[in-house]
Amino acid sequence: PVTTFGLAVNLRYAGDSRAPVPVREWMIKEMYRHGFGQKTNPQWKDLTPEQVLSDKRAAIVMVGAYVPPGARKGQRTDIIVQALPGSDTSSLVGGNLYQCELRIMGANPINPGGSVNNYVEARGPLFINPAYALEVPKPMEGEVRTGSRVATILGGGVVSADRAIHLRVRTPQYSISRAMEAVINQRFQADADKPRIDGRGMCVAEAQDEGYIHLYVPHKYEQNWEHFVAIVNHLYINLTPSAAAQRARELVAEAKRPGAPLRDISFAFEGLGPVASPYIAELLMHPVPEVAFAAAKAGTYLQDPASEDALMRMAQMPGHPFRIDAIQVLGDLPQNPAIARALSPCLDDSETQVRIEAYKALCHIDDPRIPTPILSKKINDSFILDVVETTGKPMIYATRAGEPRLAIFGSRQMLKMPLTFSAFDTRLTISQNPNKPQFLTVFYRGEELQEPIAALTRPLVVELAARLGGGSDDRFRFGYGEVVAMLQSMADTGKVSSTFVLQDLPGLEEAFGDVADASTGRDVGQPATSGGAPGNPVGVNARAPAGNGVPPARPN
Repeated sequence: PVTTFGLAVNLRYAGDSRAPVPVREWMIKEMYRHGFGQKTNPQWKDLTPEQVLSDKRAAIVMVGAYVPPGARKGQRTDIIVQALPGSDTSSLVGGNLYQCELRIMGANPINPGGSVNNYVEARGPLFINPAYALEVPKPMEGEVRTGSRVATILGGGVVSADRAIHLRVRTPQYSISRAMEAVINQRFQADADKPRIDGRGMCVAEAQDEGYIHLYVPHKYEQNWEHFVAIVNHLYINLTPSAAAQRARELVAEAKRPGAPLRDISFAFEGLGPVASPYIAELLMHPVPEVAFAAAKAGTYLQDPASEDALMRMAQMPGHPFRIDAIQVLGDLPQNPAIARALSPCLDDSETQVRIEAYKALCHIDDPRIPTPILSKKINDSFILDVVETTGKPMIYATRAGEPRLAIFGSRQMLKMPLTFSAFDTRLTISQNPNKPQFLTVFYRGEELQEPIAALTRPLVVELAARLGGGSDDRFRFGYGEVVAMLQSMADTGKVSSTFVLQDLPGLEEAFGDVADASTGRDVGQPATSGGAPGNPVGVNARAPAGNGVPPARPN
């Protein structure tokens, strides 16, 4: 875990920068260092840090993240932001976090900034629990409402340095550690992308001494470091072709036995490399689904066409016990037209999880030569809007970890007319236009605007989501979290005839979100439960509506 103190701006007059003296002084120094009140910065030369901190649209916050195991420089991870304990910040709705650097024990109120090494750089728009995102923040009274004081930045952290995974030799001996280093580098020589310390090419493993070997997760496995480590743990020291063939025959025989450790056998097949593919073939049609899937999974990662075909059949077979697992494995593979054709029908399936996993797998395809039923558009550098052409039931799916993506299953999804919808204490209203009944009128009179905004839109879910997020010239600039909250509210109240699905958080919420009332003083870097989740790549730049006095968040 790494933490720091940061500056959140563009809050809805719900911020408070009250903080311990060392924290406030450190924040003022950081703000001067980044250009506030400096004559060399024309935009902020007349805006001092003290002026910004006295504005109710700004707040000093605690920022935390987990550096994923085996993280590589440039990899992205999710960020958690929390209002300071004891402050009067009532809500982080609508906020943006300025760039800050996360360090070990960086959110220490006695020693702000923490250690010297910078592990993660964070910035971006804050994503609030949709249950609170449409409320107008009110001054804190009585019990603190924790839900609106904690936010996430989806993919908002960039890892600053490689983090090695350490392999410890049980019986320290330099010849053993060197032999293990050689075997690992031999198996992953095609994927190695870490320069050696001595400059002799690239590597995956480097022996530090007789007791430790450093493992650097190749970018190919960046999203699944557990998979990489599992292969390493199942490597044989002797990987000569004859020895590997003998091991493959032994693994096939073992896999056929009742109660065989199929997960270990699958990883051992992968460790042997392409030499194992011919031996895997006889297991692909095994009558026991567990055996067939274990073999097909290993063969698919070894780029065996027969295994890939078997896995695609599993992915398309209704009721197959490993259908979702097969779709997830296919999503890990390099972009392939055959896989796109196999997964596209899964978008029409009656099972929600099958549709979501197929969508996630197809989202990784960005080659224009590979046609998919998904049309993607970046909305105001805030989120990606995916329109999924499907004949299945209408559905809306929103991520809340990794890359911010909003998927509309069915391009012709309509809002039910007549429609009346309001949010932010009626500052935003969406209603049927009396003069043009086939259109909706979107009206917003936010405090940050000099004059209200009004626009006409067709009652299409896709068009409304794009317009609210800033995909047109109407000056609407609602954040990803606010757009998601609006669509969820409409679905819950029956204004949209579709199922709304919000992604489950993969562990990060347990680490930072399950925090007692913010006034208890628990540091954001002190997890409520053990463990964390690896982050996902791709994030967003910090953009927000300009307000009077507080400048909009920006990348630098």
